[in-house]
Amino acid sequence: MNQSLHTIDLLVWLVQEPVEVFAWTDRLAHERIEVEDTAVAVIRFASGALGVIHGTTAAYPGLSPRLQVHGESGSAVIEQDRLVYFHAASENAEAPDLGARGGGNQAQELLPDQDANVATAGSDPAALSQVHTDQYRDFLDAVAEGRPPLVTVAEAIRTLAVVCAIYESARTRRPVPVEH
Repeated sequence: MNQSLHTIDLLVWLVQEPVEVFAWTDRLAHERIEVEDTAVAVIRFASGALGVIHGTTAAYPGLSPRLQVHGESGSAVIEQDRLVYFHAASENAEAPDLGARGGGNQAQELLPDQDANVATAGSDPAALSQVHTDQYRDFLDAVAEGRPPLVTVAEAIRTLAVVCAIYESARTRRPVPVEH
């Protein structure tokens, strides 16, 4: 649960409303631990979208999380907490030419100041502290400004429900509804 939670949370936030999970977990590479080191799951969303999760501590040498979202109007890839690929179709003549008429990867065009060489927790566990610092800062700002934080309790419960469904599906070897 600890290794992929933030990426699952981002996937659920992007695609919205998970309804069912089918998953497998196993200890495949680490003989002396008490929990799984690999989990693979398929999530069905209310929209009809399907998501695939592969979480493991067996990826040598500690590779970074990667989230890919693909659809009929475009694709985005987030790796090491950075947008590394983006391509979107545009029907609006006044919009930037990011669609089929445009080039391939527009990530650099959208985020020209993004540093691609920033360390992340996959290669440097100390880098995780910056992500948490940003979340804490947003929470404190939300309290001071009287607004909801970017991550609400309802969002956290939805992600936790997906993880619990992953474990239940792996245990029962059956699809499990996501109940939150």
